[in-house]
Amino acid sequence: MSDTNRPPLWRQMQRAADAAMATYHPCATDEQLLAAEIGALRDWLLPDEGPRPDLSHAGAQWDDRQRLRDLLTAEADRAERGDD
Repeated sequence: MSDTNRPPLWRQMQRAADAAMATYHPCATDEQLLAAEIGALRDWLLPDEGPRPDLSHAGAQWDDRQRLRDLLTAEADRAERGDD
């Protein structure tokens, strides 16, 4: 899924927290809510892609990490503005 076709990260994390509240109602803990949000972050940022390929390139890994940093920065900005 392309970055522009998926809901904003903050919305996904909010939905995960809301689902956890409903699951553990009436006494959801902060840890349960945070765990749900972390899971949402993981699934949003790093979806399961199946088995690991046998290729490895240090420069490509750095590029990927930088791309992820840029993406998280952009999502933080979206959340701050309340953008959908």
